[in-house]
Amino acid sequence: MWSELKDLPEYWSFFQRLASSQPVIAIGLGAVLVGLLWFLAVRQSRIFLIEQRSQIKSHALGFFVAGIVCLAVSAFVVTLLKYDGAPRPRLSAQPHAIGRLNLKWEFDHPQTRGHVLFEVQSAPDKRFLDVAQEALTPFRTFNLPSSKSHGARYWRVRAVETWFEPDMRGGSKPMSSMSEWSAPARIEFYNTALDRIRNTGVVRVYFSDTLDDGWFLYSTEEGKVSGFDYRLAEKLVQELGKRLWPEKQLRFDARSAPWTRLLEQPASGNADMVVSMISATRERESRYNIDFTNKYYASTQTLLASMDNCTVRYGSAEHALRAAARSGFTVGTHAETTSAALLRLIAGVLPAMRVEEVQDSSLVEQRLLNGAAGGWRFAIADSPLAEAIALTGKGCATRLTVTWNDLIRLGVPKASVRAIQENFYTPGGNTGAITEQYAIAVRSGEHWLRSTLNEILRELDTPAAPTKVSPLALFQEESRRVWDRLVKRSEHAVPTDGR
Repeated sequence: MWSELKDLPEYWSFFQRLASSQPVIAIGLGAVLVGLLWFLAVRQSRIFLIEQRSQIKSHALGFFVAGIVCLAVSAFVVTLLKYDGAPRPRLSAQPHAIGRLNLKWEFDHPQTRGHVLFEVQSAPDKRFLDVAQEALTPFRTFNLPSSKSHGARYWRVRAVETWFEPDMRGGSKPMSSMSEWSAPARIEFYNTALDRIRNTGVVRVYFSDTLDDGWFLYSTEEGKVSGFDYRLAEKLVQELGKRLWPEKQLRFDARSAPWTRLLEQPASGNADMVVSMISATRERESRYNIDFTNKYYASTQTLLASMDNCTVRYGSAEHALRAAARSGFTVGTHAETTSAALLRLIAGVLPAMRVEEVQDSSLVEQRLLNGAAGGWRFAIADSPLAEAIALTGKGCATRLTVTWNDLIRLGVPKASVRAIQENFYTPGGNTGAITEQYAIAVRSGEHWLRSTLNEILRELDTPAAPTKVSPLALFQEESRRVWDRLVKRSEHAVPTDGR
């Protein structure tokens, strides 16, 4: 008897799941149980309804009334259980996916003797009128095969239970639901960025969310976004349309993200390409699952001095960095950039030198302006930042280019220098300026898109005639000229560094 009582919670859990998955069967079973309990209770107390012959004149009517009461009580209990059963799975997924759709969910289910599986469904509509059975899996993840159709679909998942060995094909083994369906998630999935561009006619281009990247990205007096990177991206989309969709122009969809999240956008499916003063490195390709195109601009690493340090003349970046270490000065840079990686390498051989990294690139010049009042005496950044500070007249016009030879003379191990050169795609043995290549980032595996962008870049870098400049050089000149004019009209322009 006691062993049977111990199984009551499990029977109750079974009835909960039955009420959620098969409410009609649960109501019938509940009515039988309620009627049986009523009969046993009334038989003991001798107050059975049909014995009140003054109120009910036939046994048939008495049983009918008893049945109605039992069904009503059972339906009430089943209704409560149906909406207060086991928790629903919590489905999580990115709204956009390219190349791989990975669904994940969480579900805390009660203990059961059966096998717990998860049923995954998708549909083109939120009401799931045209349902596709996607999977039946014991795992809490699901990867969509690349052969599936493209576009936006709604997805949902629920927990089911079978008392037989799980059948991953679904449908051939008796099952009952353990939960309601999860809240539907709308996901737009394509095999490649090229497939999405073909199906939607839109190219998603991401930029850094700052509008103070010198002449690479800025806001005009009319409040419009412009700059070398922006104009280059517009031209790339235009040329892509000529090759991919000649009868209709592709739409340029400009979006932004914080610098620390920018390189994640292609692999996550949000971006078709990223154009934002990005130095191409092997480490970034591996870390963010991206590929870089050919370069469209070459930048160098530059050492800047604060305003109150302008009168001091240094022969090289090496001499200035040694002076900073002797005096305990702070040398700063923008975090998560190649400049930050270089500065950390130098600080390893000059431990007395103070190093600070800021998350917001707009703080680089501000720290230099406050050099004597607890700010920076020096900063390392890409050459566009040094040029921008010189144009605004708020810093030193003298800039010191950091060379590979400076690193060697400072004592940086040659193995570390060679590792950086390989990461920057620089030939080994180079002792000149530390040069980085700005390139466009796309999701790894986008072979057609990358090769087509390279082809367009080669055309833009080729003059139409020997006596003319290339379209790429023309974009640079026009962007510099417009930004220079904006700087002269505003005393509060705050340019930022390259990446």
